[in-house]
Amino acid sequence: MFITKHVNMLAIITPMLTFAGLSIARDIPAFRKLGWRIVLVSLIANFGTFIGAALNAEIFN
Repeated sequence: MFITKHVNMLAIITPMLTFAGLSIARDIPAFRKLGWRIVLVSLIANFGTFIGAALNAEIFN
């Protein structure tokens, strides 16, 4: 913990989010071809991940 206490998280996360945004922006035409179904699948996957993590936290806390 002593080593990581002095690391600025914003300085690390900003370039990672920039690269992720550029990667997603490059694939926008492919996302448009997939249509609304990909949005629905993404929302369900995120919801399931959240519920799974919450249940895991409740069980092992």
